[in-house]
Amino acid sequence: MFLNEMRNKDNIGVKWTIYSIVFTIICFNLVAILTLFLGNAKVIEESNIERLIINGDIILAVFSLICCYTFYYIYKEDDIFIICQVYTMVTIEFIVINTFGSYWGIEMRDRFITITAIYLYEGFLLSFIVYKNNILFKCILNNKLLSCIVVSILSISIIFAEIGKVISYEDVVIERIFSYLICGLIIFHFILVFVLFNNSIKTKRIIYSIFGASINILTVKNLYIFVLYNKLPGNINLFGYVLTFVAFLVIIIGLFYEMIFRIKESEKLKRNLNVFYAANEKNLQSNILVYNDNYKIVYANELARGVIGEGTTIEDQYDRLEKMSIFNIDKEISKDIKKIIELKGTYSNVLYFSDLKKYYEVHLQKIVTDDSNWIIGNFIDKTDECEAIYKLKISENRLKSVTENILDFIITIDISGRITFANTSAIESLGFKVEEVVGHNYGEFFKKYDGEVFGINNIKNSDIIKHKILCKNGESIRVESVFRRISSDFQAYVVVSRSLEMKEELKSLKVKYNEIKEYDKIRGEFFANLSHEVRTPINIIYSCLQLLNNQKKNGYESLAKYYIKYEKTIRQNAFRLLRLVNNLIDISKIDTGVMQIKIKNVDIISLIENITLSTAPYVEEKNINIMFDTSIEELIVGCDPENIERVMLNLISNSVKFTPKGGEIFVDIQVDETWVYVRVKDTGIGIPMHLKDVIFERFVQSNKSFSREREGSGIGLALVKDIISKHNGEVMLEDSSEMGSIFLFKIPNLVRDDVCHDDDNRAAETAIQEKINIEFSDIYDI
Repeated sequence: MFLNEMRNKDNIGVKWTIYSIVFTIICFNLVAILTLFLGNAKVIEESNIERLIINGDIILAVFSLICCYTFYYIYKEDDIFIICQVYTMVTIEFIVINTFGSYWGIEMRDRFITITAIYLYEGFLLSFIVYKNNILFKCILNNKLLSCIVVSILSISIIFAEIGKVISYEDVVIERIFSYLICGLIIFHFILVFVLFNNSIKTKRIIYSIFGASINILTVKNLYIFVLYNKLPGNINLFGYVLTFVAFLVIIIGLFYEMIFRIKESEKLKRNLNVFYAANEKNLQSNILVYNDNYKIVYANELARGVIGEGTTIEDQYDRLEKMSIFNIDKEISKDIKKIIELKGTYSNVLYFSDLKKYYEVHLQKIVTDDSNWIIGNFIDKTDECEAIYKLKISENRLKSVTENILDFIITIDISGRITFANTSAIESLGFKVEEVVGHNYGEFFKKYDGEVFGINNIKNSDIIKHKILCKNGESIRVESVFRRISSDFQAYVVVSRSLEMKEELKSLKVKYNEIKEYDKIRGEFFANLSHEVRTPINIIYSCLQLLNNQKKNGYESLAKYYIKYEKTIRQNAFRLLRLVNNLIDISKIDTGVMQIKIKNVDIISLIENITLSTAPYVEEKNINIMFDTSIEELIVGCDPENIERVMLNLISNSVKFTPKGGEIFVDIQVDETWVYVRVKDTGIGIPMHLKDVIFERFVQSNKSFSREREGSGIGLALVKDIISKHNGEVMLEDSSEMGSIFLFKIPNLVRDDVCHDDDNRAAETAIQEKINIEFSDIYDI
């Protein structure tokens, strides 16, 4: 923000400078025109003073040309090169005409009105500054040295050709034609000056105003000469030489001013960029490296330099980093990386660095500047995660080897009854191919002795079932099978069957079962180490604190600005952590039986309505309409108001999170003799029906990827279910053909005789705002 403010201030200063130049030129033109047409121009013969001014003009012309080319050499801007070409022609014209004009016997008036072709060519080049999309403009820029030579030779040739024309022709008609042509060119130059000023205002570049002012003065000079020539044939006004002197002086002073201005801008930008340099240099999360277009390291932040060890010099650190560079670890890998960067401009992958014995998540981005290419590298240490994945794969391979080496049949069946896995022993013994078993219903193979299919949902985990399995050749194998649910969270089974002739291999089933449990444990520990919901707010808060810490050296005013900017971000992510910790604590309390429900007799209608209305400002900030409706105005029931409040805030925050702008949320209360029904309905994206039965289980989310658009830990609805269960109620996701989701919970319509009536909600109303902030902390755009 502070960079934008400084940039706006600088833009205002540049704009006023441009306006001042334009205003001065307008006043100059008005005065010059009034003096020209209303004043009495004196006839001045060529004198020593006039010759002195001409010599001064020649010196300034040469110096201004040197300044133009110097400015172009420093900043390499295409527009400046075209200006250089224009002033090359102006300088050559002025020097040749005023040096050799008297020698060839050309009168003073003819020195200014007969060089029509070169004046036309000057206007032609100036038009390229405005209209750049043409082949000739690109051709000039692609052949700069040749263009300079051509312009010089062409200028001299045109001048000598037209001088010869002046000496050879004295026809009045021809002279009048050239007069009209020069008049048109003067008007054309004034139009180009206007376009240059307009371009200067739009782009906020003073350099256009400087060139516009100089060209304007030269054009006014030509206007003076043209008018005085028609009034006073045979003589010329000394004011023309003075204007030429001023025009060259303006371009020289203007270029010096522009160079000083740009130097100051560069110094200011350098000071401002120190903030971002410090943020990268002190970044504790990522190793940041910068490569040049030769893939050599030109910068590494403190964390990256520290990877190779402490106690070494910076030069030694860079030398060692270069040896371990991603472009040096392997020729083939380096070649592939370079190819991908050239094609896509980015590269992302996880690579192993053998010298460091670490895995890094590598992100490379190609940055193209005016004069070179750079590659920004971000290296994140993923060693712990990769080692966990490696252990997980070892466990999977071990599990696979165990199942493949057991003679028992090991088959897994999902909730729909489809076989999802069958080991080699089962496939080979039954005579089928893998695709003939996997994906088919278990009833095609599992039969009772009388040929009927038995239902696995009615089988207990401890049951050992004797049945037969059909083979491809039509025969059957008599087996006894043990059915085990893979998890209590969903109906899926692993079935271990053995031939009755091989009953002695029963012990292998326990080995298999224990290894599956071990596999699940390792997988759970792995995902726990990658806890996105804990690290994300911590990283954000830490990054904000880093920025604030970097602002201390800039004074308390700068620190205050940054604090105001990032205060909301820090508070919101602190609330996210607090919400996650509270949910985990409450889940743990429920599991251990510590959590207690404090029942009070309260007006449930008023309680739900107050909660809904309290969230309205938050919801409306997202451009979502929330409405409340009830079938009864007052109803006293026994419940825990704080936990009911928590349930409502959780359901409403979920609705806000998954409802787009312009959507609606409906809170409705219905009552019968037994139950109080509370519905929270929204017009959001809805919940897939296959998650209907598991959405209230812990750590279940419709989108578990780290790149998901909406944050959440997946335990909020599980907590809602536990709280409602403590009230002897139920919570469910209702079926709906409309877009969105409908959550319904019901609690008993009972008044407790063993508790008092509570109608003082002032304390609760005071704390509800903070509770809303905590529950809504995952909604970033609120």
